[in-house]
Amino acid sequence: MIELKRKPFIFLISGPSGTGKTTIVRKLLKKYKNEIKYSISYTTREKREGEIEGVDYYYVSEDEFKKKIENGELIEWTFAYGNYYGTPKEPVLKWLDQGYNVLFDMDSKGLFNLKRHFEDIVSIFLFPPSWEELLNRLSKRHPDNPELVEKRLMEAKEESKMWKFFDYTIVNTIVEETFEMVENIYKAEKLKAKRTYLISEEKI
Repeated sequence: MIELKRKPFIFLISGPSGTGKTTIVRKLLKKYKNEIKYSISYTTREKREGEIEGVDYYYVSEDEFKKKIENGELIEWTFAYGNYYGTPKEPVLKWLDQGYNVLFDMDSKGLFNLKRHFEDIVSIFLFPPSWEELLNRLSKRHPDNPELVEKRLMEAKEESKMWKFFDYTIVNTIVEETFEMVENIYKAEKLKAKRTYLISEEKI
């Protein structure tokens, strides 16, 4: 009997704030909970309505965050949209060693930061359906701060210039269709020969 084993990899879903990354991530985690672990980042931003500590982010003060940098506790970190975001080192290395694929939800800068530490990364960049729709979503998040909304929109357009550095690009128009595409990418990448090796006794 031929038996195969798959090498774990980093699966990154990226895109500007408001493109629907969180929805896709949650669907993936629900369906593949036995083989995917989600890297929960530290952030200094305030918790949004509906978010849960230890599920969406670990919310810390700026001083706490900087101490983690000094102590070498983070694989990578970035400053975006006026706040710090960083990836804890210990759980990611542990999960990869245990054979889990590790899922990341980060801005586009995160790809280059991850490449400093990991060779095997599959990256997807999500575009919003349109800039008008993204403006709509951002306005709902910050109804009392039009200046912030405009700033976030400009930052999103600037971040989207990085799409060409990713393995795959998707316009997230209909969530169900986007998820199907992301899932198909994930399933195909798992089966690639470069991540497969024989563990049976049979010789070829």
